[in-house]
Amino acid sequence: MGAHDKQGDPPADGEARARGVTSLHLARAREGDAASLEEVVRRLTPLLLAQARYRLKAVTRRVMDAEDLVADAWLRTLPRLRELSPREGRLTPVVLAYLGTTLRRRARDVLQAQLRRAPPPDAEPVEPVEWLPADTGNVVTKVIQEERNAALSRALTEMKEADREILVLRGLEQAPVREVAAITGLTEDAVKQRYRRALQRLKDRLPGSVLDDLGP
Repeated sequence: MGAHDKQGDPPADGEARARGVTSLHLARAREGDAASLEEVVRRLTPLLLAQARYRLKAVTRRVMDAEDLVADAWLRTLPRLRELSPREGRLTPVVLAYLGTTLRRRARDVLQAQLRRAPPPDAEPVEPVEWLPADTGNVVTKVIQEERNAALSRALTEMKEADREILVLRGLEQAPVREVAAITGLTEDAVKQRYRRALQRLKDRLPGSVLDDLGP
């Protein structure tokens, strides 16, 4: 599980290779395992922070922190975990896509409010879910604060801005290659190559991280 492992025995090697460590933790978290839930939040939060900073970069005055946006996305996604179905045996890409969509929509609302010079609209309240640990909100907040200086957060910060943009658009938000090419001004082949290379560099630097669960 990596440097932050606080949860007893790790998954069996064969099972982890077949399904992905993060996907295994997601499966356990869906059954209410508090330790796996915290590990999932810890593994995915650096990627979400990178996405939030990318999506909020057009804001010219402080209306919402990236950390607040990520916390909001988590608290809206976690109650839906049991409704999401694995794709090819892996939950991680599916959950990341849901998180990314949730975060992007909230960021859009914030940016639109900024253009109107109005306060951002209040988010819809999140109802408590019985199977989630009662202190889920505290866990999310704690992990976000800790992850500011975590290895993956540092690696993402040190990436070239163009590579980080493609990683966010293609890897987290799973935008089609054609759409990413239009946004970045690159050819579709260049988008594919740059994404693969950026992702592989991160995987080489951080083996055993959530990046292993991301496909090309």
